[in-house]
Amino acid sequence: MRNQPSEAVRNDFIHDRLQQIPQIPVGAKRKEPNCTTTGSITRWGELPGQRQVVFLGGGGQTGSLYDEHFAHGGFRHWSPVKSIEYPSGIHDGWVAEMFSHLRVSGMVRPGKRSSRVTFHDLANRLFVAQNSLSYADESPFCT
Repeated sequence: MRNQPSEAVRNDFIHDRLQQIPQIPVGAKRKEPNCTTTGSITRWGELPGQRQVVFLGGGGQTGSLYDEHFAHGGFRHWSPVKSIEYPSGIHDGWVAEMFSHLRVSGMVRPGKRSSRVTFHDLANRLFVAQNSLSYADESPFCT
């Protein structure tokens, strides 16, 4: 039985139809137990008028499949309106009112990975980036 639906989407649709590249081989499954543990230290910082918005840290992960060391940094629930309002002292206007609930988040995580005997073809360096844009009244939750 195929690993549905992810295998069908990945191999049949993306690899075959969209990109015309070889399918990812699916063979015998690993029967040994796998385990992993991860730890990180993160320091949170402020922006003018906003608490705990930026962060910087690092950590490591070790397990039966691979080891990884990483750094991470970014910002969470950053309000561009608050960044403009705080130094200027202007707290009114329809633009500020319209965009006061806009929040932006982003993170980067570069790392170095070393494979165990299980995965020989893992890339030894990795880079993950993600971002989000939200519009919500978070005032009761973010004081």
